[in-house]
Amino acid sequence: MIMNEKIRILVVDDDESIRKYIAKLLTQAGYDVVTMSNGKEALKELRTGPEVSLAILDILMPEMDGLETLHRLRALPLDQPPLSLLVTAFDDPGLRVEAEKAGFRRVLSKPLTAANLVDALAEADITGDQIASIGQGSRLTPAAFGLERKLKDGTARHAPQPMMDWCVGNAR
Repeated sequence: MIMNEKIRILVVDDDESIRKYIAKLLTQAGYDVVTMSNGKEALKELRTGPEVSLAILDILMPEMDGLETLHRLRALPLDQPPLSLLVTAFDDPGLRVEAEKAGFRRVLSKPLTAANLVDALAEADITGDQIASIGQGSRLTPAAFGLERKLKDGTARHAPQPMMDWCVGNAR
């Protein structure tokens, strides 16, 4: 079991709203979080930055997708490669199988909720006294970080119906 006071989590997603949402949930719970917008930036951070215990990767990103990022991450000369979670807006059973074969610990579906995140951290044995505080006492939603605006003005890159519902407060 990895306790959260020592945990550094890397969040990689090309959508700034999603990165900020996940990072906010994790930092409020006391985790050290670093964010990147694509796989190339993530690999550079992993090569040069402090050790990361968990990487949360989006599947679709420019320059390098989440699967390729994990493949290259596993080739790095790290003492302990981070556990990895994949985040996707697409409910594709084939992708889930491919992700598990690639080494992802779990595939999380967007919209990502605090409860889904807590479950994934617990399943990956990344726990601590503050894990239960993720999302507690907060009305934080991706809409607070501009995702709702992106959907309205048409600039959101990946916005399937569940994501749209989530942003306007209709999904749980």
